[in-house]
Amino acid sequence: MMFMAFENLFGLFGNYTGIVVVIAFILFVFFIKRTVKILMNVVWIAVASFLFPMVVNFLLDTSIPLTLESFTFFVTLGLGLYAAYLFTKIVYIILGVVEKILKGVAYPFAQLNKKKKEQEDKEVREYVKEKKKQEKNNR
Repeated sequence: MMFMAFENLFGLFGNYTGIVVVIAFILFVFFIKRTVKILMNVVWIAVASFLFPMVVNFLLDTSIPLTLESFTFFVTLGLGLYAAYLFTKIVYIILGVVEKILKGVAYPFAQLNKKKKEQEDKEVREYVKEKKKQEKNNR
């Protein structure tokens, strides 16, 4: 009975529907995995932020009040910093992709500019060589 599902799925490969289903499944699993990872990080950060005032009071002998407001403040601060980290990480990844795209677009222009520069350098070397010959002949 279980193999019938595979037969039905592989039967769809005659057209592109089966391939799209497999790709969608892989993307779905990837996104669920990433989401669970982020949610687990959120839980760990919330717990660590909640415990922070107690640990600091114990280790450093400070007088941070252990009230609902202070716990809420530290948990909100920790989650806010984690959200800022995720945002900057996404921006960094996007900028990396944009950089690669722009390098690919700019490559032909850079090669053209490089050839022009080489031609100009060659002309300058020939000009300097010609001037040195003229000076040598004038002496």
